[in-house]
Order: sequence, then C-alpha cells, then structure tokens
Amino acid sequence: MFQTWSYTGSHVEADAMSQTWFYTSSRLTIVAMSQTWSYTGSYYITNATFQTRSYTGSHIVADAMSQTWSYTSVHITKMSWHGYLIYS
Repeated sequence: MFQTWSYTGSHVEADAMSQTWFYTSSRLTIVAMSQTWSYTGSYYITNATFQTRSYTGSHIVADAMSQTWSYTSVHITKMSWHGYLIYS
C-alpha cells in the first residue's frame, strides 16, 4: 500500500493576523512499513510577532526499527516603543 495526502489551510484577518500552514503525509507498506510525514506552520501578526514551526518525522520498519524526526521553531517579536525597535 502506498498512500500520500496533504492538507493546506490559510486564515487571514485583514488588520490583525495572517496564518498559513500545511500538513503532508505519505506512507508506503510493502513487507514492512515506511512512513514519512512533515508539518510546517507559520503565522504573522502584523505589528507583533512572526512564528514558524516545522516538524518532520520518518518511521521505517525492516528487520528492526529506525526512527528519525526533527523539530524546528523560530519566534521573532518586533515592537516599537518610543521610536525604538525591540527584537526578542
């Protein structure tokens, strides 16, 4: 069995927040199982924050089991206070 699917969604509020994200998964089964998936999401709040998150995982079963996954997150905050920019 081979199966692949993806989901993409976005949400926009004109003066507040824009959000875009997608999820993709694929799975292959022959004698054993191989599974790979990833998730990436990002959202931007116009005058406040920008965040990006990414998840990637893979799962393979042959005679033994091997698993690999990673997680990435970025968070940037920008504010203006009395003419100064503050980043965190």
